[in-house]
Amino acid sequence: MFNLVHHILDFRHEKGFVIDRPGGNDMYTILLFKQPLTLWQNGELVDVPKNSCIIFSRWAKQLYYNEAADYTHDGVFFDGDDPAALLEELGIPLNTAFPVRDAKAVSYLMKDIAAEAVLKEDHSPQIIDLQIRTLIYKLADVLRQGRHYESGYY
Repeated sequence: MFNLVHHILDFRHEKGFVIDRPGGNDMYTILLFKQPLTLWQNGELVDVPKNSCIIFSRWAKQLYYNEAADYTHDGVFFDGDDPAALLEELGIPLNTAFPVRDAKAVSYLMKDIAAEAVLKEDHSPQIIDLQIRTLIYKLADVLRQGRHYESGYY
């Protein structure tokens, strides 16, 4: 079962604010960046476009910022059964940003997870587990769809 540790929605950072976690954290983190920013990825700083997503594994270095403008992101922080196995099975890269064509759908899924966490009903843990898995499967579909978008037609 996946357990939600923390969530953030439309979290705003002022321009120049740097997130720098050299040792990462002890949970998996899914972030949806709503503006372009600079991100540490595969040993170098890269510029990623708006509506990009990344899944950080446990203890992975996290470094991102935007020097030119404010930026916002949604995030789901979770732990539990080995997420790496599911992510690998679905072909979702860890610690590597990828564009999200339908960022609103991904954001809505994150908002649903946050809403269920606030409810704290008897079955909320099971529902949150399913919602996190739904988010992961949606991201897998987003990655597959991205291959069809290269021509500009879908």
